[in-house]
Order: sequence, then C-alpha cells, then structure tokens
Amino acid sequence: MFKRKQLVALLALLFTLFMLAACGGGADEDTSTDGESDDSETTEEAEESSGEPQDGGTITGAMHTAPTGQFNPLFYEEAYEANILDFTHEALFAQNNDLEFEPSIAKDWELNDDQTELTVYMEEGIKWHDGEELTAHDVVFTYQSIADPDYVNAGGVRGYYADQLEGYEAYNSGETDEFEGVIAEDDYTVVFKFAEPNVTPEYLASFAIVPKHIFEDIPVKDMPEAEESLQPGKVIGSGPFKFTEMVEREQYVLERFDDYWQGAAHLDKIVWKVIEQSVMLSLLETGEVTFIAEPSSIAPADYETLAANDQLEIIEQPDFGYQLLGFKHNHRTAEDVESGEINPDNWVPNENIPKEVRQAIAYAIDREALIGSGPGEGILHGHGTIINSPIAVQFWAYDEDAAIPYDYDPDKAAEILDEAGYEMGDDGFRTDPDGNEWVVNLNYPTGNELRERAAPIIQEFLEEVGIMKNQKNY
Repeated sequence: MFKRKQLVALLALLFTLFMLAACGGGADEDTSTDGESDDSETTEEAEESSGEPQDGGTITGAMHTAPTGQFNPLFYEEAYEANILDFTHEALFAQNNDLEFEPSIAKDWELNDDQTELTVYMEEGIKWHDGEELTAHDVVFTYQSIADPDYVNAGGVRGYYADQLEGYEAYNSGETDEFEGVIAEDDYTVVFKFAEPNVTPEYLASFAIVPKHIFEDIPVKDMPEAEESLQPGKVIGSGPFKFTEMVEREQYVLERFDDYWQGAAHLDKIVWKVIEQSVMLSLLETGEVTFIAEPSSIAPADYETLAANDQLEIIEQPDFGYQLLGFKHNHRTAEDVESGEINPDNWVPNENIPKEVRQAIAYAIDREALIGSGPGEGILHGHGTIINSPIAVQFWAYDEDAAIPYDYDPDKAAEILDEAGYEMGDDGFRTDPDGNEWVVNLNYPTGNELRERAAPIIQEFLEEVGIMKNQKNY
C-alpha cells in the first residue's frame, strides 16, 4: 500500500485576467472615443487585479475517467461522480482543514452524556434546487433509505452510516416499518439514536441528504435506475450548483443555484470535461482547462515542468487516498452474477490466495521502488509515501504501532511459499500444494495511468518469487 502526495495545479486565474486586460492596448494607445481615459475599464481592471472574488465566469475542470452515470448520493461509488455531487448536495456536517466536524446544514447540535443520542438543530429556509424546503424529514428519509432491506441489493455500499443506529436490524430485516434510529422532532430538529455509545456520531450523521419529495414514491430498489438519479435537470440537491447538462462520457455542466442558502456563488458555471491524462498538462498550460480534479491530479513526472511555469501554482500535500492491491476473498456464484444479486451467504471462498500467499505477495513487492526517490525514478518520482494501514496518517485514528509493516523481502516471500507447499518448478514458476499449475489473476482498471503502469512492475516482482500472474484490465 502506498500513498501519493497530492499534486494540485491551479491556473493563477486573477493573474491571467490581469495580463489579458493589460495586453488590450499599449501604454500610449488611446482606446477611448473622446480622448479621455475610460474610468469604468480602469476600475474593472483594478478589481480584477485586487484579488477579490469576481462575479460571473466559467471554470473548466478535467478528470481522466468519465462518471459511471450514477448521481444519487445513496448509490454512487466512484470519485468521478463525487466531483459533481460535492457541488450539488450537502450534509448536516462538514470537516475543516484540521478534520474537525463543523456545522453545514446543521447550525448547532448536542450529544447526551453517554454518547448514544445526537440532537441536531438545522438551519431554516434552505431550499432544494426545485424550490421546495429542506427539513428534518428529508434527513430521516435519507437514513431510512440507507437502512432499507433493499438498499444493499440495489447496489448501496454505505450501510455503515445507519447500521449502528437503534432499531437498524429490525428495520433492515423487514420486521418493522418504523426506523427508531433517526427521528424528526420537528421540521428543523432531528435526533440520531445509537444502539451503543458512539465516538464518531457527527461522522455518521454527515451523509449527504436527498430530497424526500423527489424519491418517496420510488422504491429503494428502483432508485438507482430512476431519472432522478441519472439525468441532469432531474438530479435535485441543495448545494451551490445545479447539475444541468451532460454529454455522457464527455462533459458535465453545473450552473449556479441563485437561491443557495449561504448566498449565490460568484461563478456562473463549472464545466467538467473528460480528458486523457496524457494531454491534461498541455490543456492546463494553454488555459483550456482551469484545474485538474481528483482522483487524477497531476502526473508526478510532470512536477518539474509545472514548477517552471510561473502561471501555475503547485500545492503539494498528503493525499487522503491511497493505492491498494486488494485480494478477492470470495466469488459470487454465476447465478447471482446473472441475476444481479449480492448475497454474502452464497459467496464461494477463493482458495487461490490463502493467508500465506497474501503475506508472501506483500513481502515480494518493493513499494519504495514503485514510489521512487526523485525525478525519473519509480512511477511517483518520489512524490509519495508508504503506509501500512488503510487509515491516512493525518487522521486522528491512525496508530503507527498498530500497523503491520511488510518491508520488501523477496527471500522471506519465497520462504513462506516454500513452507506452504508452493513448490518452485523448472520453469521458474510455482505449483499449488496439490502440484497443479498455479496462476493468480491481477485485475486493474484502464484509464488510471498510475495503476496501468504499476501492474506490469508488480507482475515482475511476483514472478521473481515464482508467482505466475495473469493480468486483466477492465
């Protein structure tokens, strides 16, 4: 597991605007009709160069992979959808730069002494994009949807926001149609009741709210396919921008929501474009792209080039994400795949990667080599760090002593495989403990340059200890 340092390149937009204004005419050129200076133009130029926010305009963001098309916070799965939903939907709480929870839709809250009950007092007068008012009943509906018996089978992956709430098991199993875990005391007060004392109640109460009046007549199992989850103009949130246009897999347009409860945004539009990662930098430099979005960011190999461009600002900071080589412990049955059912009771264990194999693979991969120590080295050119935990080091919950390090040690990897009965053959590859050919599949997504480049390097590391890998992309 390794972690990339975030490279964010932003056009110095105000600087660019000033330069364009300054280049409109020479210092000695008279551009006014009466031979006198145009005070309005001078004032506008002064405002543009003052660093103060300017009203109007469009910025263009780039991401290398298109959203899958699911724009319902309850069901989206990828960061590409989040690039849009982060502007269209809001939660009761947000986090500041120190990862502390602060109010968003919530204006105040209180926690009882044993930390089993969180009472949230909401801002009043917040409007959905269609003009309806957002209330505590929308919050209750959102959490009922997450706890619904059909939520997981419909593709929902965020049940953990609700499964610690009181009455979850009874509601999720269909034993009752009353969910005790989230209650609206009135239109602007909502109470979260936890089955056990909870140390992160604000986190669990920070799921993006969806509008009850839009979805209440749509069964949860049908929500992912509803137009209200898929189509611009139909997706309704409460955020500062509305999702209004889409050329699927090419361009996604957000327009300012003038009735936004915290005041209308300065920008008119945000346009997301799906662009090959290989050309992002050139488009950024020419101004066709204003910023590059997560999770693509800037290729580490381009750092030096960017640093030499005085019209670009580079902000480098630890990323909250990480690159992970995971293991598929179970397989769905062919029948479940065909029917679309996700039922853990039917899963078949993957006997190809027992614990010993997973440990050997961890020792066999040189993560330092993948990261590199500087320009021209590795796939991150030194812009990354190794972590031994799925928890980012800047989180309060990270515990260095609790992590289990797997330092690069191919001899240790080979020893583990030998002791587990995976014998090395004359062809340089191992057989399984029964003497059969042993092949481990390595799956990785296309469109993600980092993973595409890492896959063959990882394959080489594993072949060095006798593991035959079959690469598959998707």
